[in-house]
Amino acid sequence: MLNLFNAIKERWDEAFEEVELYNTEAPEGVEYPYATIAILAGAPDWTFTENYEDMIFQFNVYSSDTTCEEVGNIFETIKGAFDFYDLGIESAEVISLVRNTAGLTRVDDKWQLNIVYNIKFQND
Repeated sequence: MLNLFNAIKERWDEAFEEVELYNTEAPEGVEYPYATIAILAGAPDWTFTENYEDMIFQFNVYSSDTTCEEVGNIFETIKGAFDFYDLGIESAEVISLVRNTAGLTRVDDKWQLNIVYNIKFQND
């Protein structure tokens, strides 16, 4: 799982200069916009000759902008960086990386965008 987090963080840092990504929860008082990443589920999968992992992870993007334009721009960058990307996971080969769902809401005058991805990779 750590290899997956590291690969996601590396790809995020390539795509974003000013939007920080935190593992699961951001520290209190961080500047907006920011994002968190959480692994929601994971299950082994296999065939007679192959060993796979099916994982679901979620980006949560937070913005204090009055309009949803900032969140929309971040969403477009995430799609460009992650949709169908061959994420370089150490000791694994990515089979597929597909965006599943996305939802936008506003809570306490802050925008929150949740984007769920499914990834399947083969362990070496």
